Amino acid sequence: MPSVEHPLGGAIGLHGGGTWRDWTLGCIALNNRDIETLYILLQVGDPVTIMP
Repeated sequence: MPSVEHPLGGAIGLHGGGTWRDWTLGCIALNNRDIETLYILLQVGDPVTIMP
C-alpha cells in the first residue's frame, strides 16, 4: 500500500477525533461515539462504502 506521500495517496483510515474541522490527511474522521459504534459492528477487513 502506498504511503500518504505517494501522488496517488495511501491508506484511508476511519477514526474518531471529531468532525468539527477538516484536519485529516485523507482519512474519514467521525465523532468518537460513531467510531465506537463501528468498532463494535465491524471487523478488520470488512468492506466499507463511503458515500457523499
